[in-house]
Amino acid sequence: MADFEVDVDEVRRAGTQVRGLGDSLAEADSLKYLTAPDEVGDDELARALAKLHRASRRSTDDLRELSEKAASRLADTANEYERLDQAVANTLRPESSAS
Repeated sequence: MADFEVDVDEVRRAGTQVRGLGDSLAEADSLKYLTAPDEVGDDELARALAKLHRASRRSTDDLRELSEKAASRLADTANEYERLDQAVANTLRPESSAS
């Protein structure tokens, strides 16, 4: 049998880190310090800046959503490994007691 081990606490920590990265995107400098269209002095530049802001917001929202999904999946993975470990332990326990 292959020597394979999963540290479920480490998997959970990774999920927490991924979630934190997604949360930090909400505070990204590119979204905090926006220039209002009337502050740029040129309508074409104002439209380009507004388009860039919308694209940045969409990308940020997408990345936050993906990081949240990844964090949830990591938590689910850790839970599933623990469940499987317990199921294997319960299955092997009667055989170990018989010796």
